Amino acid sequence: MASHLALYRKYRPATFGQVVGQNSITSALSSQIASGQISHAYLFTGTRGTGKTTCARIFARAICCLDPQNGEPCNRCAACRAALDGSALDITEIDAASNNGVDNIRELRQEAVYAPTELKYRVYIIDEVHMLSQGASNALLKILEEPPAHAVFILATTDPQKVLPTIQSRCQRYDFRRIPAEIMAAALEDIAQKDGFLLDHDAADILAAMGDGSMRDSISLLDRARGAAFHVTANVVTEALGLATEREIMAIFDAVLRCDAAGAVAAFTDCYMSGRDLITIFDDLLSLLRDIYLYKATGQTDYLLSRWRRQVPGLAGRCTAARLENCIEAIHYFLGRTTRTAAKRLDGEMCLIRMSLPDWNVPQPAVPPQDEPRQAAAPAQSPAAPTQASVPPASDDDGPPPWDDVPPPDAMPAFDTPAPPAPAQAPAPKRVQYDAPAAPAAGFDTLRRALDGKVNSAIKAYLGLAQTREADGGIYIEVPEESLIFMDKPEVLALIDEAGRSAGYAFAKVGKQQPRQAEDPLEQLSSRARTLGVPVRVK
Repeated sequence: MASHLALYRKYRPATFGQVVGQNSITSALSSQIASGQISHAYLFTGTRGTGKTTCARIFARAICCLDPQNGEPCNRCAACRAALDGSALDITEIDAASNNGVDNIRELRQEAVYAPTELKYRVYIIDEVHMLSQGASNALLKILEEPPAHAVFILATTDPQKVLPTIQSRCQRYDFRRIPAEIMAAALEDIAQKDGFLLDHDAADILAAMGDGSMRDSISLLDRARGAAFHVTANVVTEALGLATEREIMAIFDAVLRCDAAGAVAAFTDCYMSGRDLITIFDDLLSLLRDIYLYKATGQTDYLLSRWRRQVPGLAGRCTAARLENCIEAIHYFLGRTTRTAAKRLDGEMCLIRMSLPDWNVPQPAVPPQDEPRQAAAPAQSPAAPTQASVPPASDDDGPPPWDDVPPPDAMPAFDTPAPPAPAQAPAPKRVQYDAPAAPAAGFDTLRRALDGKVNSAIKAYLGLAQTREADGGIYIEVPEESLIFMDKPEVLALIDEAGRSAGYAFAKVGKQQPRQAEDPLEQLSSRARTLGVPVRVK
């Protein structure tokens, strides 16, 4: 029983004319062969699946062909047939990823000095040449400096920066570019026609976009989709590859534009429970945002992905550039966390909620106070600033605070009048943090009211969960760590500090909540007794 042959192997190009998307390179190589101006070394670079190894094999057959046709191998003579079935002893392929030692290259050098046994040349195709060790690279450099007249070396790599510059200088370098999506889509439809199954144009566009410039990757994806149905449609491709459909992506993004966080999470949940890949969902959203942004900047659809081409003009009129930037930033933040967290679904939902907030990460303009009497009375409601003699409670066991505890210049005590000496007192008991959150300061409510209309709803919600501490005439606001993404911005911190000053504080600073330590009950009892003047001895 004959084994199944993968499509990318079955339809591998046999001539330069069949190579897709590399016309400039194939034309130059075939011209050299036709004119007989063959170099001793070539370097093919480029991303995977763009035709480097394929062109190397075609070139090897063409220079050894007994009847070349305009620089193309005939694929019918004895030399071509031997090269095609792998029986040609004078054409050697080496995988440098697994044969990267200096001994392997030394064996190649010893063999290359001998004349070819059957063909015109000895051809050595070294794939992934950047994987050679330092010693092996130096050994290869030696034979490239003084090559035999009958030897031709074809080096292929996906990372040319790791190839020695001295090796590159002795080779003719050809850079294989990523293949445009429309060219790959046409090639996929041609393969489907040759193999006897149907492939819709929309499905070919999706496969070409998924290939990201790699023809081999797109053909491999087509092989996966072909196994699901004889007629390969866009729905068949999305189901076979676990992609989100166009309708599902549009449902999520439409809810985001309507600022409907619940609807966006519900559409995302339906998509996630259908088995869609979570990362691919946000990659699709990012590509849609890219197209909308590009259309708003250029007003043209020439550079848009064909999958979103019809919807982009209508969507571009529903959102501003600032809104698009916020959504892109939220998705980038989520994608950056995927390698560091196991709760990917939760992070995805939080990302959609942030995208659905219309004013998230957008600086709000300052709103003049509307209630002048209440603003004027606000300082009176806040506690008075401490005098020079007041000293903040000591903290021996607490770690460093999340902010700099040095008060601003206007909160520092005056130095022109010396302060009276403080009476000698017994050392104050060590301050202990409690599990229960500290009660909000008296003037904190005034501070929060001063922020109405200046910050978004997320910041106001997190301020409601804050713990406060008054010291040095100012107020320190400790908020949950996850809220820092909203608050740790210069414009937001400036608004909070301004609101604190309007509430009567010398300054207002924001930091991360620190873990609290539970107080020993016995120590708590003795501390309260000493405060009341009751002598207590703890045994």
